[in-house]
Amino acid sequence: MPRRTTTSLCTAALVTVCLAGCGAGSAGAATPAALAPDPSATASAVARGVVLTAELDTDSGAVVLPFDRFASTWNEQAVIAAAANTLVAVCAADHGVDVTVQAPQVDAVYGSELYYGPWTVEQAEQFGFAPPSPAQEQTADDSPTTDVGGVDDQAVLARCGDLVEVNELTSALLDDGPWLEPLAVVTQGLVERPGARSALSDLADCLEEEGLQVDADSPWLPEGADPGTTSDEQVALALQLVGCKTTTGFTERMSSIEASEQAPIVVTYVDELEARRAAVDEALESARAILVEHPEVRSQP
Repeated sequence: MPRRTTTSLCTAALVTVCLAGCGAGSAGAATPAALAPDPSATASAVARGVVLTAELDTDSGAVVLPFDRFASTWNEQAVIAAAANTLVAVCAADHGVDVTVQAPQVDAVYGSELYYGPWTVEQAEQFGFAPPSPAQEQTADDSPTTDVGGVDDQAVLARCGDLVEVNELTSALLDDGPWLEPLAVVTQGLVERPGARSALSDLADCLEEEGLQVDADSPWLPEGADPGTTSDEQVALALQLVGCKTTTGFTERMSSIEASEQAPIVVTYVDELEARRAAVDEALESARAILVEHPEVRSQP
């Protein structure tokens, strides 16, 4: 995959909180080619603080595109989902069903993402071609547990999962706006853009000078790249890729192209996107208060 995507997180034991169809898109959504906002609309969006360019943070490993500034992050989703599950657990306990909720798995490393493979030295050295992840993974003992004995207990969880307060939180995790389809079209077709082909060609030339060939299916990676293994060989190969990306400006070029194609989508739906971001911020504030108020149903990370 060109980059890590955030998805709505669900605690496995509480299926009542899991969200079916998250990010499924909207029927009849406009394609990018159909979105051509008036220049005055773009100027207005920029004047109110909307950033339509890409931002690369080599320290954190973050690649921030225009749409990302409105979307919830992995860590934000984890906090909101944990709070929703906490409300279900508290409600279930009032009806005699014991539930232990996993503490939200929050880590700064989730802000570091692969963008057409690793693009910083730190990513390559620590993870090779694997997605950045915390050093300490969750163990089986940290998994949420539920004492659900039968149909009656399942019915309790279903009713608790349908509480207004729970739905208010989980609705902030849903993203099914009309912007999703055109954004997906941009991502899927990005490598075919003339500027992207030029960047890929320069990357391939650099890798060839290093004695490497590009992968036939993922031409932004060298042959032999394995995201499932973090060995010395994989780290060395990843460092060669990062060196070529730096030399050719590959990440800057690709993110600039993607940002320019996301920009008209963001401008077209800027009012709705700002409302969605406000809803996420409100849900986060509520979620943090809930987690502080109810530590009794939560296991430690």
